[in-house]
Amino acid sequence: MSLACLAACACIAAVAGCGSGGGSPGSSPTSHGAHREGAAAVRKATQLAIPSGSGHLAAMAGSRGLVLRDRPHGHVIAHLRPRTVYGSPTVVWAPAQRGRWLGVVAAAVPNNRLGWLDVDRDRPRMWRSALALVASLSQRTLILERGHHVVRRIPVTVGEPGTPTPAGRFEVTDKLLPERQSGYGCCILALSGHQPHLRPGWAGSDRIAIHGSPSQLVGAAASAGCLRATDADLHYLLKRVPLGTPVWIRS
Repeated sequence: MSLACLAACACIAAVAGCGSGGGSPGSSPTSHGAHREGAAAVRKATQLAIPSGSGHLAAMAGSRGLVLRDRPHGHVIAHLRPRTVYGSPTVVWAPAQRGRWLGVVAAAVPNNRLGWLDVDRDRPRMWRSALALVASLSQRTLILERGHHVVRRIPVTVGEPGTPTPAGRFEVTDKLLPERQSGYGCCILALSGHQPHLRPGWAGSDRIAIHGSPSQLVGAAASAGCLRATDADLHYLLKRVPLGTPVWIRS
């Protein structure tokens, strides 16, 4: 527990001690009841509103980061910092909700599993977006959708047989501009997914991404698991796709 948290808990305990037991002189059951009702009203008034309506829900970590659990009120499985390992604001996609708990997709959680965050505790900034990315490995295409409408259809290279692109639901965690001659083209959209079939001797990360191709030739099964697109298509996505955008990769 941090010193700040410890101090906050001590403050709460002090307030609780002053209002419990025999009470102060002149107090009455009616005044205690009014105090409890007032405190409940304050708590309710300070609750963050979870955006309703259509679109995909995203949540951005505040200064304290996010705590993910295996289920609502369950065991802690990850602590997310306010920024990712690549320096971007930490944003997670929330495809599930149970009351004040959001089930989120994040890089700290294994492929196709959810971590659960308490909105009242972590107080993330939340919004909804109609955009989503859908990849078909068999057709070697990536589609940018807005609701049920196709905005752009993009040919992509997919993982080769020994290192297939993992299927499932992921999210865009970072938008990066790599150094020239890096082999990743102009741009990288890092995803939350992990490659379970790394090449022998692979020294890089197991994270998958959508990135460029040095030759600008796409449409093959030739990558280590990432999706490759042309620089023109990547520039288009980089300008329009926000962090936390859902990415479905289907066989």
